[in-house]
Amino acid sequence: LTGLPQKVYWFLPLGAFAGAALASLLVGILGSRGHDRVKLLLSGVAVSLFCGALTSGLLSFAPDAVMRQYFFWTLGNLGWAPGSRSDGCCRRFLGCWGSSASGAGS
Repeated sequence: LTGLPQKVYWFLPLGAFAGAALASLLVGILGSRGHDRVKLLLSGVAVSLFCGALTSGLLSFAPDAVMRQYFFWTLGNLGWAPGSRSDGCCRRFLGCWGSSASGAGS
């Protein structure tokens, strides 16, 4: 958004690492009160929802090209792959998922 990641290539991963460390620290602080697992779980959910809302808020101010690139990377795209390779990937995934789901029921 600010143009800094394009100028200095290591700002983006450094910022991502710092944000993840801050979120983990916040979950640890909020969840450590009372040493209850449920509080830890709910604090993780709350921090995750807050970070998602923050990301959505920042994207609302982003230019159209940045939003398209964000959605391309978060949703994934098999459009670059030849048809046979992407079809084979999907068949293997569905086969593994189906076999694990049928094995879990027994």
